[in-house]
Amino acid sequence: QGILRNPLADPFTLGVSGGAAFGAALAISLGLTGAFFGFGLPLAAFAGAAAALGAVLVLGRIGGGLQRETLVLAGVVVSAFLAALIALVKALDEASVTGIVFWIMGSFQGRGWPETALLAPGLLVGGGAAFLLRRELDMLSLGDQVARHLGLAAARTRLILLLAAGAITAGCVAVSGIIGFVGLIVPHL
Repeated sequence: QGILRNPLADPFTLGVSGGAAFGAALAISLGLTGAFFGFGLPLAAFAGAAAALGAVLVLGRIGGGLQRETLVLAGVVVSAFLAALIALVKALDEASVTGIVFWIMGSFQGRGWPETALLAPGLLVGGGAAFLLRRELDMLSLGDQVARHLGLAAARTRLILLLAAGAITAGCVAVSGIIGFVGLIVPHL
């Protein structure tokens, strides 16, 4: 929300949650949930989230630079496309619909300390970057023009912060599934 100066921005807006959901839906449909020492589902979700954020960043650069409005629109497009792909996966594999829907709803059931091994890298790297750039985030919240006048490379800082937020979101969603309202409500609390 601070990066995009949009109080309604959340991981859904940028397609990161949708990417994680698509990765998880594919893993469930293909029976890969137990692969990679039981981390098949979280790894697929993490890969899907990273790919979705990458697609948003590529689409967001089409107009030149990383404009807030372009990023939000690119995120909405990627999110809608991924929702359609999830529906396709559910339609093609009716046996896995229950598992896909349960995962998409989000839950901490069956999660414990072993899953923190998957969560920790994204949380540490993303959280560390966000902490180090906390003052720059405040400058970005004043607007790009003011931030540039204060000596901030707004586009570069926005990209780093988006990658940090994406890493945190990907790690969280990969472990717990999508719990949508959290990304929207927590900053306002």
